[in-house]
Amino acid sequence: MERLLTASELAEWLSISERKAYSMKREIGFIKLGGNVRFEQSAIEAYLKKCRQPPVQPETHYTSNVPRPPSRRHRKVTAETICQLLNEQKVERDKQNNQK
Repeated sequence: MERLLTASELAEWLSISERKAYSMKREIGFIKLGGNVRFEQSAIEAYLKKCRQPPVQPETHYTSNVPRPPSRRHRKVTAETICQLLNEQKVERDKQNNQK
């Protein structure tokens, strides 16, 4: 049988806190010996393989140095932006009224 790791050994191996190791026990799978929790090394390695993310392909990654404009939702609200939004709404209403 393979060696069983404690939560503190798992935490040290993955560079996480012991509390985090305990919170991941149901995701990884564990063995309970009395009141003690132990982890099989093969179960940890299988969990890590499942968590692995593929690298981002350069052609699909946004690489332009030109800054993107902030989304409307996260734009800083100023008097100027409020006036712009009100003007846009007025133009839209006028378009709709002219179509009727």
